[in-house]
Amino acid sequence: GFRVLVEGIRQDNQQLHEITSKNHEMEATIQRQDEEICHLSSQIESLQWIIESDEIEKTQKVVGGGWMVGVFRGTEVAVKCLHGISLCEDNLAHFYREINIAFRVRHPNLLQFIGATRVGNP
Repeated sequence: GFRVLVEGIRQDNQQLHEITSKNHEMEATIQRQDEEICHLSSQIESLQWIIESDEIEKTQKVVGGGWMVGVFRGTEVAVKCLHGISLCEDNLAHFYREINIAFRVRHPNLLQFIGATRVGNP
């Protein structure tokens, strides 16, 4: 009787250890998936500012500092074309960070940022 009881306890402990180990593995998998979801969500958010260059109609009206007047979906907008900037990976990463910030900023004394193209100039 006593041996059977001890053996039963050993088996229960082994099963508990296996279940605990699987639980830890599942928690780690869930954590990795949560991190991936957060990463993908931030990537999607950062893409909301992208507009197609053919959606912007440039006019010949230059307002200075590399800015000109354009039309985007029927609304007159300010358009800035980036010329002569080295488009290395670091500069693009810096540009995208600035654009992501500009996309979220709302203030009555600032022009509202609508979007930017990713390839070429509008």
